[in-house]
Amino acid sequence: MWTAVLIVCALFPIFLTVMNLYNLAAQKKRLADFTDISGMVLGPLFTFLLGTLIWQPVEWDEALHVFTGEMHFHTPVALRHLPTFFTLFFMGMAGYLILRFARKKLPPLAAVLCLAGVYAGGYLSVMWMWQILAAPRRPADVFVFYACLFPFNYLVCAASVLKGLCRGEKPAASPEKPADKNRVLAFCDRLLLSCRLWPLAALLALLPLLGAALGILLLFGQTPDAALKAFTETADWGLSQKQAPPSVYYDGHYLCTVAAAGHKKLVKPLRRGVRHGHEIMVNRQLQVANAFEELLQLRAPSFHRFVRHVYDSCGFPLAKLVRTPFAADAVYIMMKPLEWLFAALLYLLDEQPETRICRQYLGIPPKR
Repeated sequence: MWTAVLIVCALFPIFLTVMNLYNLAAQKKRLADFTDISGMVLGPLFTFLLGTLIWQPVEWDEALHVFTGEMHFHTPVALRHLPTFFTLFFMGMAGYLILRFARKKLPPLAAVLCLAGVYAGGYLSVMWMWQILAAPRRPADVFVFYACLFPFNYLVCAASVLKGLCRGEKPAASPEKPADKNRVLAFCDRLLLSCRLWPLAALLALLPLLGAALGILLLFGQTPDAALKAFTETADWGLSQKQAPPSVYYDGHYLCTVAAAGHKKLVKPLRRGVRHGHEIMVNRQLQVANAFEELLQLRAPSFHRFVRHVYDSCGFPLAKLVRTPFAADAVYIMMKPLEWLFAALLYLLDEQPETRICRQYLGIPPKR
């Protein structure tokens, strides 16, 4: 059953894309209302759900916490500029839907403003596709394909609306102009009398429309260039101009996972270290456990191999279960008695226990 659901979810967006392309090229549209409503409702939802499987909603200046072998990304849209992003998104969606289903009932100026909103949505679609497709390292091609599918469909549908406007009614006969008529008003009158000129009029109307939206967004802390910074103040993507900090790898070691994923006030991360070529977060508990293992390896290598085998058999499956801060906190608390035992044995058996503890994950060879 679930296989059938997944197949339908995978094929339905492709079916909508094919139908939208057909309706753009054909003289007589087929299933246009169904494909438009389905695409505009399900497309954003599908893209959002897909995005949560690919990248984490983490800003560029935060380190990603991932398991070795996984590929994660920072958010492709800067979270601090989301109000501007969603404003342009809703302008584009509302403008398109109104033009698509109520164009014949709209006054000329209202239609032009809706078309200006469609332009705003087109800008977001182009920037989104550029952001994903031009990324220096990208997710799997299938994810890239589906992540760009809705913006592509929006551009196809917008082109279909523009095609319909350009094939609209001929210019209405203008009444004789009064001698004192304002030239600016006369120019606007000529633009609005013919729907074939509405795409040009919408370009002119886009500036005051964006100006009004920007004036409101400024009250909510947005910047005048937030529509561009939403894509440039990111990391990992095509338009990104920020350099993200190195990712913190869990590396299958559940104490590394605890140090990286637990609540900082409890697990108390101290610094970054290196393990198997990857940068990890190090706390006191991890240092003590690794120092004790190092001492055990030097003093009793045969027993260490047995302990290591048991640890690998239990630790790696456990590490995969520690996916939330609260789970990491629980493991940290459960490991506390062992941490105290390891520290006591280090102080009993090692001449410089604190030196051995502090140099863990610094790339320094172990000393007897």
